[in-house]
Amino acid sequence: MKTNTTRCLTALLVAGAGLSACQSVPSNYSPSFGAGAIDPSNTSAYDLPLAEAEAKLSAIEESLVPSPRGKPAVEPLLDGVRPRIVDADLQCVPFARDASGIDIRGNANRWWKLAAGKYSRARRPQEGAVFVMRGYRTARRGHVAVVKQILDPRTIVVDHANWGNDGRIYLSAPIRDESAKNDWSKVRVWYTPTNQWGSRLYRAKGFILPTTAVAGSFALGSN
Repeated sequence: MKTNTTRCLTALLVAGAGLSACQSVPSNYSPSFGAGAIDPSNTSAYDLPLAEAEAKLSAIEESLVPSPRGKPAVEPLLDGVRPRIVDADLQCVPFARDASGIDIRGNANRWWKLAAGKYSRARRPQEGAVFVMRGYRTARRGHVAVVKQILDPRTIVVDHANWGNDGRIYLSAPIRDESAKNDWSKVRVWYTPTNQWGSRLYRAKGFILPTTAVAGSFALGSN
């Protein structure tokens, strides 16, 4: 059975429509925070011209990360994972909502709180869950990605959009947990344009599960 992501992509491509047709909110509702990364002690920035400039700078920084001579060796764990990019004009929120079926509206930086009492939340990944990440420098931004596959307790593969503030869809992108307690609070994201791990770390809030929350059940903190 095709996933929501596959159905959306297939229907739009067959119809010849732009992938922006998946978008149901203005673009400033779901800004991503670029291909670079943040100082782990900070949170993210909003979708302003300055943020776009920072994203471009981050992309340049990523491209300057030294790689081994010749073709970079593929980590054994990632063998068979094929990260790729689909040209589109789509924000992370409408993409994540359509691909996961988790019906939350509003900015990506508010998804964790908005999920409270409506959807179950967890610190561990689950296929089909939405991974909520903090943004860059201020708490006014965030990013959401859909978990496609769990490779091991510290590595997942996600589909997400607008990672580089470019509107494109990043499919089968690995994310690695680098937190001391393996609680997915600090992660490193695969940077597909240069075919390597990003050079910096991002803070994350956790996973919104594709199941509705049970009244009175334990809810994780919002921080």
